[in-house]
Amino acid sequence: EAPSSGSEAAPQALEMFRRAVELNPRLTPARLSLADALERRNDLQGAIAQLRQAVDLDRGSASPRVRLARALIRAKAIRDARAELEQAIALDPRFFDAYQALGGLLMRQGDLPGAREQFARAQELSPKEPSTHFNLGLIYRMSGDRPAAARAFQSFLALAPDGPTADQARRYLAELR
Repeated sequence: EAPSSGSEAAPQALEMFRRAVELNPRLTPARLSLADALERRNDLQGAIAQLRQAVDLDRGSASPRVRLARALIRAKAIRDARAELEQAIALDPRFFDAYQALGGLLMRQGDLPGAREQFARAQELSPKEPSTHFNLGLIYRMSGDRPAAARAFQSFLALAPDGPTADQARRYLAELR
């Protein structure tokens, strides 16, 4: 019988994923789903434990490492997160999400040249992804390169004129003029 509300569904899903992992501990998708369910319940450490297991089970895959890195960033384990992102890039040099996540991490740490390099690599891989243009605009703005910031924000707006950060990009453009 289906649960009557979303609040009942979450614990049932959590138990279902736990059971799937118990039945087959080597089933990476079940661990990833369990990690998601744990994060939704604010059990970040439990999610990280499951993500570490998923990485151990699928050592050649970049995706679980990026997911682990994002959880580690939320847990303020920055050094470990950076190592996971760098390993993800080494495993798959064309994995857009790894460059985006590493760029964001470096930007938060104040490493603007490093962040710019990672976002530029992400942009090479996916030139029509608006978020890279926006992030590069932020980097150039923080670095004081007003013309480059304006070009990046204009590119972002050309790709996502109604995106969630479009108004912010327009404010930055007005400020840069």
